[in-house]
Amino acid sequence: MKRSAGVTVVAVVSLLGSVLALCFGVLTGVMAFVMPRPASAPGLPPTAMLVTAGVIYFLPGVWGLLSGIGLIRLKNWARISTIVFGSLLIMVGGFTGVMVVFLSTMGLTPPDQVNSATAASVMAVMRGMMTGLAVAQLGIGIWWVVFLTRPKVAAQFTGGATVMEGTASGRPISITIIAWFMLLGVLGSIFPLVVHSPVPFFLTTFSGLPATLYLIAMIVVVAYCGVGLLRLQPMARLLAIGYFAFGLVNTAVFALIPGGHARMAALFEWQQTHMTGFVPAADQAPAPFDVVNLIYYSMAASTLLMLVPLYFLVTNKRAFESAAKG
Repeated sequence: MKRSAGVTVVAVVSLLGSVLALCFGVLTGVMAFVMPRPASAPGLPPTAMLVTAGVIYFLPGVWGLLSGIGLIRLKNWARISTIVFGSLLIMVGGFTGVMVVFLSTMGLTPPDQVNSATAASVMAVMRGMMTGLAVAQLGIGIWWVVFLTRPKVAAQFTGGATVMEGTASGRPISITIIAWFMLLGVLGSIFPLVVHSPVPFFLTTFSGLPATLYLIAMIVVVAYCGVGLLRLQPMARLLAIGYFAFGLVNTAVFALIPGGHARMAALFEWQQTHMTGFVPAADQAPAPFDVVNLIYYSMAASTLLMLVPLYFLVTNKRAFESAAKG
């Protein structure tokens, strides 16, 4: 079929955004090796931090570039890939929106050396920029997901056949998105594994060898679920439901049971020291807001995100039963 103008526009936007992300990734990677290296600190080396940031920009850029080219060529895998990318933009835009709400509702106390009016102006500009970013991410993400899941648009990628279940394999598009998010989560779990990050587990925090074993177990479970969901395996669906339900309970217990504020503060202190090498001085002015409250906002958003895949995994049971029979 002939490619519609709407598909072309989506492809062009994807290509332009991907090229920009690639440029940021390369620039950040170059900075990692040309910036002067400060004295040793307890955190990760600045080079490692910048290289990691560069990879975070570069990999989505490659993803978007390949997807954009695939859209131009009317490849159905590129349509699915762009839908997944759009869902990721919605998620990131939602988190950015949470940050805007946090900055708008929390009373900020500027350090003594900063004028209150100046601090208010800076925060207003920051909120405005973050709001614009969140709107752009949400707008583009919703546009791509809604547009590319329309039957007439999907038919352009399947030789004119109307796709009723979201993909040519009969797999609901919601399950496809969840599966790829879980596989992307495997990549996201590698970094805390490498830096030996502590992990929350109900009323305690695992560190050292227990944390490593825990993260490895989670990587195996998530990888199995991601591949199994793509194959519409009933066991993978049940395990994925258990995984997200465990995440909800674990998050709620760790944060809300008495002592949660202290547990959250300890996690933040570890990240601040070991991830950035920043050790606050004794006479340094305190942060203008309680950083633990920011973590609570983020965890609330994460909880909502875990409820979404749970809903689709529960309601799409029939697709897995049909695949098992056929």
